[in-house]
This record gives sequence, structure tokens and C-alpha cells, in this order.
Amino acid sequence: VIHHLEHGMSPKDATVQVQTRDGDIYITGVAGAYAGSQNGDIAIERASKFVEAGVVGGSISLKDSTGRINLSSAGGGVDVHNVRPVTPDDSIDVGTVSGDIQLEHVTNKKLAAKTVNGTITMTGALAKTGQYGFTTMGGDVILSMPRDASFTLNARVSEQGDIVSD
Repeated sequence: VIHHLEHGMSPKDATVQVQTRDGDIYITGVAGAYAGSQNGDIAIERASKFVEAGVVGGSISLKDSTGRINLSSAGGGVDVHNVRPVTPDDSIDVGTVSGDIQLEHVTNKKLAAKTVNGTITMTGALAKTGQYGFTTMGGDVILSMPRDASFTLNARVSEQGDIVSD
């Protein structure tokens, strides 16, 4: 089963809620999205106010969206590309159990990414006065910042861990 909500079928100011047991979800062009799947992938594009999505046994992709973001996956990765806030308080919270987290061109000032057994990668500029938290128990945290990036880093690693910076 594939649930498909197109821009032309759903008003831009609508909030949608989609739940599936064994199927993929694709949502585009809405104000807000609640999405959940037990055995499928979730793809959301062009949400303008908020996204809350959770999946077990699948991955989540979020692109070209704005607002408050909360994404969780228990068996797959999470990719977030080109996301920015609507208000200064719009945060991004991403969590996985056994998947990687990829963040690219994300400008929300408050961001928390947590994974139990995966790698967290963030690419792009940092928001001015932003607060970022990255936690992984069994993977790496890779931050690819522009050369002119200015930030304070507080890091804690296990005895076997390394902090590598160029």
C-alpha cells in the first residue's frame, strides 16, 4: 500500500496524518505531517510548519521543508536535506536505534541527533547562536563545516574513541 498525497490534492495549509502497517508513505506540499509506518519507508517533501514521523523497520527522508521536526526510526536511517526554521524556537530532533543520520543544509538553531548504533553526519553551515547535540553509542559523528565556521565544541568520547579535526 502506498499513500500518496500530492500538492494538487491537498491544500498547502492542511495537516495530514498517515499511518500504515506494511507500506511506504510519501507526502508532499502540506503544512504539517504526522506519519508512521511499521514496515515501510517514509518520504516527506515541502512541509511548511512541522513534521512528526516515526518508523519501525524502515527509513525516513525529509527534504525542502521548514518548521519543527521530530523524526525517529527503529530499524533504518534518517536523511534530512534543506530544512530551515519558521520561528526561532523550531527545533529538529532526530533519533535512530540502528541506522545512520544524515543532515545536510539544516539551519534550525536547536538540533539534537541521537543514535544507538549508527553514524551521524552533518554537512553545511551552522546557524548563528545555534545549539547542536550529537550522541552515538556505537558509531561516529562527522561534522563537515565550511572553512569560516565559528563554534565551541564540547565533546566526550569513550576510552577507545578519538577526536579528529582538520
